[in-house]
Amino acid sequence: RLNILGHLNLDQYGEEFKDSPNVGIADLVVAMKWINENIAAFGGNPENVTICGHSGGGGKVQCLFQLKDAAPYFQRGIVLSGARSDEAYHLDDGTASRETAKKMMDYLGINKDNIQKVYDVPYEDLCEALKATGSNPFDWSPVPNDYFPGFPAEVGLMPFSKDKPIIYGSVLGEMPTVKLTYEEKLALNEDEEGKLAYLKDRYGDSCETLMEMFRKAYPDHDILDLAYMDSRCRRAAVKSVRTHMKAGCNKVYNFLAAYTVPEGGRIPIWHGGEVAYIFRNEDRVYVLNEEKYGQQYSETLSTMVLNFVRNGDPNCEYLPQWHPCEEDRINTMIIDRECREVANHDLELVELFDKVKNFILGEPEEEYEEEYNDNYGEEYENEQEVSNGSNVRSFGSSFGGFTQKMGFGSSSSTSKKNAEPQSSYRSSYSSSRNYGSSMDMGRGASNKVLSINTSVNMQVV
Repeated sequence: RLNILGHLNLDQYGEEFKDSPNVGIADLVVAMKWINENIAAFGGNPENVTICGHSGGGGKVQCLFQLKDAAPYFQRGIVLSGARSDEAYHLDDGTASRETAKKMMDYLGINKDNIQKVYDVPYEDLCEALKATGSNPFDWSPVPNDYFPGFPAEVGLMPFSKDKPIIYGSVLGEMPTVKLTYEEKLALNEDEEGKLAYLKDRYGDSCETLMEMFRKAYPDHDILDLAYMDSRCRRAAVKSVRTHMKAGCNKVYNFLAAYTVPEGGRIPIWHGGEVAYIFRNEDRVYVLNEEKYGQQYSETLSTMVLNFVRNGDPNCEYLPQWHPCEEDRINTMIIDRECREVANHDLELVELFDKVKNFILGEPEEEYEEEYNDNYGEEYENEQEVSNGSNVRSFGSSFGGFTQKMGFGSSSSTSKKNAEPQSSYRSSYSSSRNYGSSMDMGRGASNKVLSINTSVNMQVV
């Protein structure tokens, strides 16, 4: 369950609702248990399970690393542009979600005395109540409590997960706030003085230092790629990597996808762009299907992931030797036209870039959210697309329930929107920790696909 159904925080309305902000991640535990008990019937190995998520799905993977109930059901994880840390995402300690829930209940005429009425509120009315509060739909997330201790970067990795190998990845472009049109970008590609003027105007007195650092970190890249560079996902990934190492995990891998694609006048790959290559679906996304390099990139990323899924080691024939991260040494595999392993290559760059970006943009998350809404739309209903693509279990893309619309999915897959949404809060929420009772379980069109209601897609290894 996502958004309102998965994370509406009613813990102030009584003991019955103490875990209400975390039922979405409790659903994942139910799903993982089901896999453990049934995957052999599909040809899978219950002792060799990898969980993988992108964006909000990556946050879900981190959640499962923190849940003792989930620990027996998987052996390793992959977090793609989804690591959570307070510096990057201003994580909710419960205060903001309680305030949102209070406004929603007030709007619906519900209080502690008649809280049972919430079970009969239609889903559409819950959405209307949320919109009436003016709350940001991106605010939905788990909340630390007795069930969920919090994200690793903030509270440390739980000891029962310290021996689980993990990959943390992000991309160079993620969600840039560059407003250049296609024509303007093409013109700047041939105008070195114009590039410098653009960057100087954007970064002011820090421009020369940033350019020097960027050239050192990414010597094969055009200097204008600096304007598209991400710092938020990268910082959260590095902090999470360090957290796993501090807990004693010696198989923590880090990568950064830096490929530039022929979109928008050739720009660094954006948030979610690497997923099509992992699933070998670059041929379904025109701007990612560059002759020679598009297929080469897909071979690299998909083989890397499959090797990790099989044996916990992402090294493959398409990469130079990739070492796990070490104390004070963030070994990062730069996955580009030419791949290379570097250590601590961008830490100072990211730190300075983040300060300059915050100065320019004010509150950067507002810019990111505006950009995301422009690209994907504000959708409150739970949507999920089921695709057959690769040998990993992949959780949905966001705690808030936004569905990325990039056309991922192989030729043998089916893509469909959910059936009718939950008709009321009652049909979704089950009290205490008996979560998941309303989950639909069924076979997909392919004999390799299993879909579980709104928030989980799974693929058999």
